[in-house]
Amino acid sequence: MIKKFSVKNFKGFKDELVFDLSNKRDYHFNEDQIKSPGIVNKGIIYGKNGSGKTNLGLALYDITSHLTDKPVISPMFTYHYINYEGSENNITFNYTFQFGTNEVLYHYKKDFMRGLLFEQIEMNNEIILSCDYRQKGQIQKNDNILGTKHLNFEIKDNRISILKYIYSNTLTNEKSPITKIMKFVQGMLWFRCLSEGNTYIGLKSNEENMHAVIIKNDKLKDFQDFLSKNGLNYNLVIKEINGIKTIFAQYKKTSAEFSTIISSGTKSLWLYYCWSLSFENVTFLYLDEFDAYYHYETAEYIFKALNSQKHFQSFVTTHNIYLMQNALTRPDCCFIISDNKTIKPLSDSTDKEIREAHNLEKMYKNGAFTDEE
Repeated sequence: MIKKFSVKNFKGFKDELVFDLSNKRDYHFNEDQIKSPGIVNKGIIYGKNGSGKTNLGLALYDITSHLTDKPVISPMFTYHYINYEGSENNITFNYTFQFGTNEVLYHYKKDFMRGLLFEQIEMNNEIILSCDYRQKGQIQKNDNILGTKHLNFEIKDNRISILKYIYSNTLTNEKSPITKIMKFVQGMLWFRCLSEGNTYIGLKSNEENMHAVIIKNDKLKDFQDFLSKNGLNYNLVIKEINGIKTIFAQYKKTSAEFSTIISSGTKSLWLYYCWSLSFENVTFLYLDEFDAYYHYETAEYIFKALNSQKHFQSFVTTHNIYLMQNALTRPDCCFIISDNKTIKPLSDSTDKEIREAHNLEKMYKNGAFTDEE
């Protein structure tokens, strides 16, 4: 699990932004949204337009760009990579992972998306791997933990991560912190569904047509039932167009290709459903503007569906303060990001003691939650 994350000089984050998921409070409701040893497993992120919600997700998923071969199907990721106002010419990323009883810190610096300057891993506050690409790949390592005693190191290209190099060239050791990090990162998924269509980062090796995803997995009836639960009643059938199987909506006298007749909200639900078929492989999900096209009841349905997936961490960004209620979440799992500078849970944004009976939405509207330290 990700316990803590920080980033500096990336896109809108001129100064260090710290996203701490370990500041658990002693609430006795929705306890399953916190996972041992006290880390947020399911969260909501609020913020005004331009506050940094999307950029936080992109920063979190930077790690996939050099540790995996998964594509980055999002032009937003590469645009304006380094902050324009920062005085430094590099970006700093820090990921603190919790793997069982071990805390693993992965720290690195970059000067462009695939240009590594420095990498370091600490396990329980002990440095076990360090590589400085600015010093001709100068390496410090603990061979006993990493199993790298007989591995030849000649790191000449700063687009090749030392972590990925070790993972690819040594026998897999399930207890190794590198193996833990690599497998976690391979399961990270960021996606959104807005006007630009299906954009995503991580998990998949190639983009798939949404018709094909449903048909290949033999999920047409299940997808139809999913839509029905959200008040959308269609009789779906499969037909071929120029030899390609395609989903159609069948009516009494005619039929129509499904994608040509549906609303933006229905298309967003379709995309969510397609991704949900891969949730068993997900470790960390960031769903940006997840309910931009949803009715509030649909947003609640999807949020509850995500919360039922206990085996991975998930965070959604939204403007929908209807979801800000203790019946669905809890104050230490509900975050506010402000001005690309801070992100804090509601529980740290007020001097008042928040109880289960409190109306978080009303408190938010009345200005109870501030950004002051």
